[in-house]
Amino acid sequence: MFLFIFCLIGIVIAVITTFTNGISGMAAVAQNLLFYQLAVTIPIAGVWGFTGHVLRSDYVADLIGWPKGSPFQKEVGYANLSYGVASFFSIFMSRQYFLAVIIMISVFYLGAAYGHIKEMINHKNFNPGNGFMTLPDILFPIFLIVLYILGR
Repeated sequence: MFLFIFCLIGIVIAVITTFTNGISGMAAVAQNLLFYQLAVTIPIAGVWGFTGHVLRSDYVADLIGWPKGSPFQKEVGYANLSYGVASFFSIFMSRQYFLAVIIMISVFYLGAAYGHIKEMINHKNFNPGNGFMTLPDILFPIFLIVLYILGR
């Protein structure tokens, strides 16, 4: 849910800058949308994930249906923070850097989606933090990849 909200924030900022800066053409608009997803959405999502998994780990464990106190949850939190920080630096980097960040995020999110799906199938874990997260974990990497391709 929160990833959709953070994504929407990045889209709104991109739309505003597209119109105020007179950006036109599909490639330029896609590049602008991608830039704000990498510079705004993903850093916010990374910090949010870190905060939940590390600072509110028992609450998030209940939400996902995981046992409390697992050290792996903290590792997920730090992974969230790492991709958030790496993505923030897209502001200063080249298009090749964008691709590296997209690959990193896609592997993490799609891997998480696989884990959530496995939990639903093997353990009937349909807790909101597990079942609902599958959709954004699949759709967001696809969105970033499509924007990258359209921006070429």
